[in-house]
Amino acid sequence: METPNLPAIRALRPAWNKGRIVGQKRPLKPKHVWTIRVRLELAENHRDLALFNMAIDSKLRGCDLVKMKVVDVMASGQIKERASVLQSKTQKPARFEISEGTRASVEKWMEDELMVGSEYLWPGRFHERLHISTRQYARVVRDWVTSIGFDTVLTGLGIVSTRWQLETPMIFKSMETQAHGRRATFVPGFGCSLADAIEASCSAYPFFEIKTLETASGDVVELFDGGYCANNPSLYALADATVALGYAPENCRLLPLGCGQYPEPKRGFIARRINTFLPVQLLQKTLEVNTASMDQLRRLLYSNVPTVRISDTFDKPEMATDMFEHDPKKLNLLRQQGAESFARREVEVRKLLLEKV
Repeated sequence: METPNLPAIRALRPAWNKGRIVGQKRPLKPKHVWTIRVRLELAENHRDLALFNMAIDSKLRGCDLVKMKVVDVMASGQIKERASVLQSKTQKPARFEISEGTRASVEKWMEDELMVGSEYLWPGRFHERLHISTRQYARVVRDWVTSIGFDTVLTGLGIVSTRWQLETPMIFKSMETQAHGRRATFVPGFGCSLADAIEASCSAYPFFEIKTLETASGDVVELFDGGYCANNPSLYALADATVALGYAPENCRLLPLGCGQYPEPKRGFIARRINTFLPVQLLQKTLEVNTASMDQLRRLLYSNVPTVRISDTFDKPEMATDMFEHDPKKLNLLRQQGAESFARREVEVRKLLLEKV
């Protein structure tokens, strides 16, 4: 009697990479690197801080990084300024410099009790594992990257953007206590990253593209520059402090930081033609009127709130600039002038923030 060939029955399983971003990831930006470093320093996570700094300096593959030995980075009780590690894939040495910050973090990690008698720089948790595995390193990296979010901010942060469709402000907040409603469903930053929120807040349409984000609840929102609704967000900050957080206005302190006032730059023929377009003039005028009106309303509604505003006026021709400035040298000069503006008001700022309420 012949047995019929029945079709094979397989369990219906979703693909392992469904909904995941696979392949090479985008590199970390400098602002991400500093964010991770600061968080690891505040958490006093000496191993992860040393591991992160060494990964940035060496640019080694994960399989080579986890196998690094103490002798690779230390000689005569001192952390080397330069190191060399043999790569397992190419069998060629990778030479790199160890920065001062990395040397300090590695030296701090070497004082940990887990490093006593360890041959490897990143020892494993079990005796049969002399060093951490690449899977464990991948999990650590994932924790670093996911830590760059609103839920990791230690203070009450608010980033203002504008909804394109609804023409209303959308404020990304880090703490539930800042919410004026819907606290039961509050998600820090609506589930978006800090980088996305900042980019949405700076998307000065029509000169920059509208930023599209998806919130934790699945809503897809189109956002553009928050300056259209709050180029000077002092009122929003005071509303959070007095209404959401419940502080009395006289117990609040306000330190708004402006961009300053600068002379108009000399433009070429094409730039002059662009500046004559109505959208350019309208955008600049909208932001200026918004700033002035918000500051005037702040003075009327919160006249009893001590305030020190840092926003100087510069008349020198070499300081001429506008919102489209992209020259790195000019931007560096403007940053230096901003530091000088703060220095001139440092006594006022100290008195504002440090005096007893």
